Amino acid sequence: MKILIVEDSLITRNHLEITLKREGFDISTASTGEAALQIIVNTSPEIILLDLYLPGIDGLEVCEKIRNYSKVYGTPHIIMLTGKTEEQDIVDGFTKGADDYVKKPFNIHEVILRIRAVERKNTTTVEVIQIGGIFINLSANSVREDGQDIKLSKTEYNLLVFLAKNKGVALARRNIYERVWEDEFIQGNRIIDVYIRKLKNKLSTFDNHIESLQGRGYILRETS
Repeated sequence: MKILIVEDSLITRNHLEITLKREGFDISTASTGEAALQIIVNTSPEIILLDLYLPGIDGLEVCEKIRNYSKVYGTPHIIMLTGKTEEQDIVDGFTKGADDYVKKPFNIHEVILRIRAVERKNTTTVEVIQIGGIFINLSANSVREDGQDIKLSKTEYNLLVFLAKNKGVALARRNIYERVWEDEFIQGNRIIDVYIRKLKNKLSTFDNHIESLQGRGYILRETS
C-alpha cells in the first residue's frame, strides 16, 4: 500500500517513514503542501498522513484541493496529523475532506492500526467461479481458460455466468432466456443454442461440461 507522509518536522517525518517502511508499506514523504500535491499526482498514494500546519499551503488547503480535484489527485484516504486538540480544528479538517485524525504527540502503534483498518477496508474480495479449467472472475468480469484470457461478448459472458452460478441445476430454456436476455421467451426461439455454440467455439473445454436436456434446456456440470 502506498502512503504519503506530509510533515514539516524532520524528526516526526523520519520516525513515521522508518516505522512504516518496516511494516512493509511503500512510503513517500513531503515537507510542504506544494511538494505533496506534486507527489500525489506522480505516485497516487492510497493513504495520506497530513500535518495540518505546514509552511506555505497548509494541510487544510491541501486536503481541500485533493477533494475538489479528484480527477487530478484521486481519492486517497486522508488522516490528519494535528497538534491542536480544539474541536474546531478537527471539525475544519473533516469539513475540508479528511477521513480521520490523530492527535500529536501520537503513539505510532495507533497510526499503524488506523492504516491497517483502511487496508482491510480497501481489500477487495475476488469472487471466482471455476468450471474445470475455466475461471470466471466476477469482480473483473473476465474469463480465463488454461491461463489465457478469453474475450467474450456481454451476452456470452452473462450466459456463462448464469450457467456457472447454477452449475448442477437443470435449467429450462425459458428460465435461461428470461434471466440472461431479460425478455419474454417465445417458444421455438433458438438463440440460446446459438450462444451455446459460441461459447463452445471460444472455450475449448466448455463442451465437456455443458449438456443439452433433449431440447428442453441445459445443465452445466462441474466435471465432464
